Amino acid sequence: MRKACFFFVWMAACCASLCSAWGHDDPGCQEVRHYLEERDGKTHPVLWCLDGGEGFRLTSKGSEGTHVTRTDASLHTLSWRVEDPARRTLLRAVREQNAIVVQGRLNGKPIDQEITLDSDPWFQATSLSLRDFVMSAQASIRFWSLRSNTLKAYKLQATKQGVEQMIVDGRGEEAVNVEIRLTGWKAPFWAGHYWYRRADGLLLRYEGAGDAPGSSRIIISYVGGERLCEPTADGLPAGKGTDPPPVLEIPPDAANGAAPPMAIFNPSGSAPDN
Repeated sequence: MRKACFFFVWMAACCASLCSAWGHDDPGCQEVRHYLEERDGKTHPVLWCLDGGEGFRLTSKGSEGTHVTRTDASLHTLSWRVEDPARRTLLRAVREQNAIVVQGRLNGKPIDQEITLDSDPWFQATSLSLRDFVMSAQASIRFWSLRSNTLKAYKLQATKQGVEQMIVDGRGEEAVNVEIRLTGWKAPFWAGHYWYRRADGLLLRYEGAGDAPGSSRIIISYVGGERLCEPTADGLPAGKGTDPPPVLEIPPDAANGAAPPMAIFNPSGSAPDN
């Protein structure tokens, strides 16, 4: 009982400090979700903040920096911004037709490159961009995603595995199990499983490989929180049309054998080089 009480007090403290970081003068937090990430015997809180308008701005923050992903109304990624001072990383990626232009610094090294794609969508934050797919009758979908620590582009395929019953935040939920794999001959080398709430496509859980061969699996679990920060009196969303100061995102970041970027948020890492 003491451990349970300590856990909820600790979570409340984390949330309170992040509300202060956002500030009550930032009404952009229209939808806020709380997650816990477990890896290598450690647990980290993750916050996920969504702001809507003509498109969406997803901001998430965790142990691997701040990620801001902008999408169109169809949840296709338009731009992705990363700030991680600990890794000397500050970069911005923008889709321009069938290419992604990336500029900034990655691990202290300057980056200025153009990555060629095809016409398939770019989903950098699978926690958000697969929502419409989850609620549709479509069985599978292919998309591009960038591996955040190398900026390599990978074609991935998400395939529905069925509907399962899950207990989330003390309530029973119907969840769609989605498997994401590399495509082509690389398909056997990595797969991750995502569970999304059937009713609205909310990400409930992720399980996948760790950052390196032999490392523990990564588990990301939804722990609740429909709304965290209170909007300002005018209720107007902030930052429309511009990238805000870095605030929030955490996917499992990948090294060999790791998971693709999620946003869990932007999620959040990416697929292996194998």
